[in-house]
Amino acid sequence: MGCRRSDKAVVGIVVAVLLIGLIVAVVTIINVAYVPQWLKEVEASHMQDVQSQFIQLKYAIDMLSLIRQHTAISVPISLGASNVPIIGKGRTYDTLEIKENSCTITIENSTNQWVYKVGKVRFLSRNSYFVNQEYVYECGALILNQSVNNTLLGKPLFTADYDGIYFTIINITTLGAPSLSGHGVYPLWVEFKNAQGMLTIDNVTYINITTNYPNAWESFFKSLFGKSNNPYTSDMVSRNGNTVVVNLTETTNQLNLRYVEILADISLSE
Repeated sequence: MGCRRSDKAVVGIVVAVLLIGLIVAVVTIINVAYVPQWLKEVEASHMQDVQSQFIQLKYAIDMLSLIRQHTAISVPISLGASNVPIIGKGRTYDTLEIKENSCTITIENSTNQWVYKVGKVRFLSRNSYFVNQEYVYECGALILNQSVNNTLLGKPLFTADYDGIYFTIINITTLGAPSLSGHGVYPLWVEFKNAQGMLTIDNVTYINITTNYPNAWESFFKSLFGKSNNPYTSDMVSRNGNTVVVNLTETTNQLNLRYVEILADISLSE
C-alpha cells in the first residue's frame, strides 16, 4: 500500500514538472519568436501615424504661409508607441523639438547676396525593434531621415518654369519650450507671425542650401530642373558636403522670393 501511494506521488510530481517545463518552453518561444515581431509591427504602425501627422503639419504651415493671417492651428503629434495588450511590453518614448537657425539659404547674383537662417520642426523616434525615423519640416519641405539616408516626402514651395522661379522661404521660430521627450499625444501649435513682401531678384547666379538633409534637397532640385517645362537642367544641381548648390550662371532668370515666419509652440500637456 505504501509503495503504491509513493508511486502516485512521484507520478504527480513528474507531471507537474513536465507541465511547468512545457509552459516555460511555450512562453520562451513566444518571447523569442513572436513578441519582437509584434513589437516591431506596433512601432511601424506608430511611425505611420507620425508620418500622417507631419503631413497634416506641413499642410497647416503651408496654408498659413499662403493666407498670411494670424490664425493658430493645432496639430496632434504622438510620442511613443503603446504597450501590446496582455504581454504588457512595447512602450517607447520619442522626442519632438523646434530647432531655430538650423538651415541656411544663400541666394546670390552678380552684385548682392541674401542669407536666410531658418528653423525646423523635428520628430525623433526611439524604437527598440523598427528602424528609427526622423520626420522633419524644414523650409516647406517634409523630410524622412534614417540612419543611412534622407528622402523627400513633401515638396517645398519652390517652382521653376519659363515664367521664372518662385520660392517661399518658411522660417520656424518658437517662444516656448524648444523640445519635449515622453509618451503621449501632444498638440503642436503653429501660427503665422509675419512676412516680407515679394522680393524680385534678377539674374540669380547661385542658390545654396546648407542643411542636415542634403540628399533630400538635392533630389528635389534635380527632379524639378530635369523636367521639360523649364529652361533648366539637372546638371545645374550639385552637392558640396552638406550644401546643395544650384548653379544658374548660364541662364537668364528672375527669382520671386517670399519670406514667411511661423511661430511654433509645443504644448506640454496632453
